[in-house]
Amino acid sequence: MTLIPKYSNSHALVVGINAYKSAPPLGYAVNDAVAIAAALSGRFLFPKEKVRLLLDSDATRSAILNHVLSFACDGTEVNDRLVVFFAGHGHTVKSLAPYRECRGRKTSYKRKRIRAAALSIGAT
Repeated sequence: MTLIPKYSNSHALVVGINAYKSAPPLGYAVNDAVAIAAALSGRFLFPKEKVRLLLDSDATRSAILNHVLSFACDGTEVNDRLVVFFAGHGHTVKSLAPYRECRGRKTSYKRKRIRAAALSIGAT
């Protein structure tokens, strides 16, 4: 069965972290992330260049934030789909931010809220 995309563009950020500095290691997070990235670009027809894969030491807080913030205002349009997949240890927060249009603004409420929420997680 071949799927036909109903979106203008498809983007994904896929993160998998097995190795942590201050938490027990995981055994399957990286494998899960690689499998999800392959499924998105294969079965779900995401362009391979639009599936961003961050694994272990490349999946720093800074790298994840940069990718998330690039989607927030610079990398997506109204009719795009965006998938963010994270495999690793987690932390619960109440909410990231309500949707607000941010095109044309140098700083945006949404961008500030996403950054604050991400920083509150305290990932390294």
